[in-house]
Amino acid sequence: MNSRRPVAGILNVVAASGNNVVDDTSAFQWGICDLKTADPIANLHELIPYGKTLKVETFAAAAEVKQLVLVGGPTIEVIAASTRYKVEIHNPEDKYESHEQPPAVHAYSTGVTIPAAADARTLVYSALVAKINSYAGNNVAATLLFQKAYTLGGAVGNETPIVGETAVETTSTATARIIAWTITSGTFGNGDAAGVVWMAHLTGVLSVVTKTWTYGSSSSTLSGTDAPVLGQGLMIEDDAGYFTSNLGRPGISWVGLTQGFTIATATVVIAGVYAMGVGSVMAALKPVYDPSKQDAMVGDLEYEFTRGDLVDAAKLFTKIVISVKGGDQDAMDARNVEIVSQIIIYADESNGTNLTNMLSAITTAAAK
Repeated sequence: MNSRRPVAGILNVVAASGNNVVDDTSAFQWGICDLKTADPIANLHELIPYGKTLKVETFAAAAEVKQLVLVGGPTIEVIAASTRYKVEIHNPEDKYESHEQPPAVHAYSTGVTIPAAADARTLVYSALVAKINSYAGNNVAATLLFQKAYTLGGAVGNETPIVGETAVETTSTATARIIAWTITSGTFGNGDAAGVVWMAHLTGVLSVVTKTWTYGSSSSTLSGTDAPVLGQGLMIEDDAGYFTSNLGRPGISWVGLTQGFTIATATVVIAGVYAMGVGSVMAALKPVYDPSKQDAMVGDLEYEFTRGDLVDAAKLFTKIVISVKGGDQDAMDARNVEIVSQIIIYADESNGTNLTNMLSAITTAAAK
């Protein structure tokens, strides 16, 4: 079964009552139009014969989310002497002259003698952070973690922390992002949890004495029971702007601990998400061709819309993917060749009622 390049269209305005959907019961075909004219030729794609629609999928608009990978923290590595600790970072979609680029390798080797356990971790993780951040080709940023033991001190109703949310150290200027935590006893909801929390992205001056940190919408608290211990892991966060960054940011990174580590793992604690249906991103990804107009140098062919329509960069769009079965006879040996093609329509989400009615009309017509 062969496939063709998708046909793409955009509806910057969705009409009421599902009126963007053409259902021609006399010609037994259906499709989606932009209502610029009443002429069926003005449709965003060729009309689809009844019985040829394989499936219709819809995807609501989604903002970009940067991936965050945790190394160390709760998985406490025991650093060994004379050992090479290696981190590899790879972008599978990063290509040079159509060839996939190899992973970037960052490593640090410990000496014959090393400091005590916590200091040894600080030594290794600090060195790896410096090496990762010194290479711009990673398109990531590495940050050291610090850890604190905590109790909740009987404050009933504490929220469970959320990875990435900000905590504020009381009576100081310090803030940090919560990356991971363990519970050795109790629960957050009962106000008697105790354990260890790991934080990063420190701003301000961190107190060296025990302090209470507040977080969450209801001012939940973590009461520090000791001074912070620096360098007990690291986090690796992708840069913003997948595919649209002026850095030429490729896709979501792969991070691996490929040598030396026996306990610590590279754990994705916030999964990366590509932007979908965001008008400003779609506008930035409009394809730009080479002088011969044969190949797109930058951008995505999915955003080259029929009749040269432009996306409204201020709007959000639901992506509608229609898979259609077709075919023709091979001119060489008269075989019937089946082809599956896709029609992609981006529909304005600003009027939820109109969008719901249009999607309902599409479902009805596609089932015929």
